[in-house]
Amino acid sequence: MDIEQQIKESLERELPGVHVEIERNPDTGKVGGHVIWEGFAGYNSLRRQNRVFSILRRNLNAAQAQANISYLFTYTPDEYEQLQAAA
Repeated sequence: MDIEQQIKESLERELPGVHVEIERNPDTGKVGGHVIWEGFAGYNSLRRQNRVFSILRRNLNAAQAQANISYLFTYTPDEYEQLQAAA
């Protein structure tokens, strides 16, 4: 299973209703993406990142995650919708 699928399945298993968009950068081979989840409401970005990477550390080995993930931005659905509207 590729890293994109591992990230997606790990987050979907532990964050009910999450929407995960992951893509691989062809130049670096690293993945990045967006994690959109209603459960992020009321939490600052640091707490959101801690939650996501805590899940990934439990489900992927740390070296694999560090070597393969360049970024994961976290949003509530409303925040993501605003971001898309502004683009």
